[in-house]
Amino acid sequence: MLNLTDMKKRRTFDREFKQMVVELSNNRKDFTALASELDIRADLIYRWRREATTYQNASFPG
Repeated sequence: MLNLTDMKKRRTFDREFKQMVVELSNNRKDFTALASELDIRADLIYRWRREATTYQNASFPG
């Protein structure tokens, strides 16, 4: 039986962290290595870069 206390809590990242990751990724080619260094999934880097490009200053609200 699955115990709720054994489940991982979903992590949240603030706007400043996401912007820092996007800036760091602009100077890197290997997003997998960057993700590993920051202890995040590589697909988050791709998503945050896309959001930053699409929404520019309105990206990462809240």
